[in-house]
Amino acid sequence: MHELIAFQKALGEAMAWVRLKPDSSFTPHITLLYDGQVVPAQAIAPIRWTVDRFVLVQSKLGQTQHIVLQAWDLTG
Repeated sequence: MHELIAFQKALGEAMAWVRLKPDSSFTPHITLLYDGQVVPAQAIAPIRWTVDRFVLVQSKLGQTQHIVLQAWDLTG
């Protein structure tokens, strides 16, 4: 999680450098459901996966539509 927060901070700084306004309300999360159904918070086992690319996505607010603008493979 620390790496994700550090990445978000670096991305925000890079955006500010080119006069883009970074989203200061970033909260790491995984969306499991777009629905009006209320599900009580509960602890779960950690979820882990390997990230192999970075994708710039335009989200159409309120439309559950996401457009991939650019993708970069991560190598290292």
